[in-house]
Amino acid sequence: MIIHRVTLHNVGVYRGTQTIDLTPPDSEHPVTLIGALNGGGKTTLLGSVQLALYGSRSKGIERTKKGYHKHLQELINREVSPEEGAAVEIEFERRIDGKQTTYKVKRAWKMSSGAVEERVCVTRDGEPDILLADHWDESIDSFLPARLAHLFFFDGEQIERMADEEEATTLLSTAFQSLLGLDLVARLQEDLSTLERKKRISLKTPVEKEKLKILEEEVQKAQHRCEGAHQDLASITSKIEQKEKELASLKADFKSKGGDVYLEREKLEIRRIDLTSKITVTESNCRDVASGDAPLLLVPDLLNKLLRQSELERTAGHQKIIAEAEIARDEKVLNDIKESISSKAYEEVRRTLERHRPKSGLMNQSTILDISEDIIDELKGLINHRLPFANSELYRLNADIIKLHEERDNIDRILSSVPDADTLARIQHDIIKTEEDLKSARNISIRKQESFCSAELELSLRDRSYQKEYESHIDNSESSEHDRRVVDHIPKVKETLERFRQRVVAQHIGSLENTIWESFQHLIRKPELIGSVKIATVDFKITLHDRAGAVIPFQILSAGERQLLATSILWGLAKVSGRPVPLIIDTPLGRLDSHHRTHIVQRYFPVASHQVVLLSTDEEINGKYLKLIQPHVGRSYLINSPESRGSKIEEGYFQQNEFSN
Repeated sequence: MIIHRVTLHNVGVYRGTQTIDLTPPDSEHPVTLIGALNGGGKTTLLGSVQLALYGSRSKGIERTKKGYHKHLQELINREVSPEEGAAVEIEFERRIDGKQTTYKVKRAWKMSSGAVEERVCVTRDGEPDILLADHWDESIDSFLPARLAHLFFFDGEQIERMADEEEATTLLSTAFQSLLGLDLVARLQEDLSTLERKKRISLKTPVEKEKLKILEEEVQKAQHRCEGAHQDLASITSKIEQKEKELASLKADFKSKGGDVYLEREKLEIRRIDLTSKITVTESNCRDVASGDAPLLLVPDLLNKLLRQSELERTAGHQKIIAEAEIARDEKVLNDIKESISSKAYEEVRRTLERHRPKSGLMNQSTILDISEDIIDELKGLINHRLPFANSELYRLNADIIKLHEERDNIDRILSSVPDADTLARIQHDIIKTEEDLKSARNISIRKQESFCSAELELSLRDRSYQKEYESHIDNSESSEHDRRVVDHIPKVKETLERFRQRVVAQHIGSLENTIWESFQHLIRKPELIGSVKIATVDFKITLHDRAGAVIPFQILSAGERQLLATSILWGLAKVSGRPVPLIIDTPLGRLDSHHRTHIVQRYFPVASHQVVLLSTDEEINGKYLKLIQPHVGRSYLINSPESRGSKIEEGYFQQNEFSN
């Protein structure tokens, strides 16, 4: 099966007629990529495909006529008259007996005299086929039964739910038995139980029959109450889901228009005042440092020269004092020995003393500064300690000032981009209103859940009373021999059917186990993680084993690994079905982390089917994921959703430069 085109007319957010071509250009490019923001129309497009094919049997639609017609009425675009109505059309081709056959299924509806009027038209190879239209449900079920459609048309939330062990077991049970046709066996067993009850009733006395009739009526009333409570619960659950999506869309719109900045503006303004105060204090400290020794940092060479000159003068002064002291000493010595030695000896001593006097050296140094010792020590402290400290403080304070100014400038830029309050007031009001509606709906849901549980309990008690009475007091009169034989044989037939079911399951379960395991290995590429997958033939509980055969607890897998396993289960069931059906996935990566997103994009989407349609938000298939999937994309579209004119499907995708890494 290949889906060629899907056409929507006034459906949901789509006003007017929108047609999208999904035909893959060749086998190397099986992927069609469709981008849309939340609330843009992705889910409506997926639902329209299922609606066109299955009508009231589509997933998520109440099976009652009233519920289905209400759904159709709500699908009509709000900007058009209900009498104008809406329509969905799907064109696809199938190979039947080696021949390609093209089908067009159009489902149109409108309001007429206060009621929904629906019309289904089917063409085969361009020719209207009234008989096929009248029996379309049987025709589509012969190829892709509605009960198996969720294996091929699903959203990311389904994978997330299936990451739970109980949900995975439920899916395996219903899907696998449907694939093998065993749901018909289960239905036959139920029909036999109904027949058995009727035949047993025919064997009872009039009094017993009347008592059974009363009990049966009570059971039916309890069942109706239970069904009503279930429908109420389903309705409020659907409303909660709708409100959650609406809230997510409003928040995304609020964020895209600068709402986050708007909400933070008061904090930003307070922070700006704080920064301004810190800048003032820091600049004042900087001025204090600059008003002290710091200006002398401008003349370091002059200060060093001054220090050298002052030390030179001090040294020269010391040498002069020493020299003068030595001359005075020598003169005293000479005076003392002059009378006691000869003239010749006196001259020899005098010359000797002169030779040993210090050279003039620095003594001839002229005095320029004449600085005292205390001032020289002060100068040394200035150069070696106080000026380096002032320099360090100035550098630190200047760096702090620059950093504070940069942060304040950045806040100024952000504040300048804050949108006007009036722009966001409506959205903010809608968010608050939707949150209140959601809270109210959740409270109602709790009460509906309690009512449903109470109704279920009452039904169980009524049914138990009925069964107890039903099993007792069988009349053995000869007039009911045929009915008795039927009653006697029904348990044997039911037992035979159960053995048949178990054998069929046992015969095919191994193939499903291997297919799921192979799919998981292909996705995760960790051979050591799981050695095998086993599925119980009775309750379809799935167990994981390592290579040594030991059981691996389901919970030991990470959240991402469990979602890959859920994807493998869906993929395995689709493979085992043997049906060449396109795969359509809404929000395919929404709940996966980046590591496992890469696995899905590289190893699942390109080979999942001969035709794969991905409905992605701008936060899923983007950046590197877009680059990974791009070689397999044959067509790409973007659903634009202007506020007043309805969503429109256009060729292209989100601007790729927005997602470049």
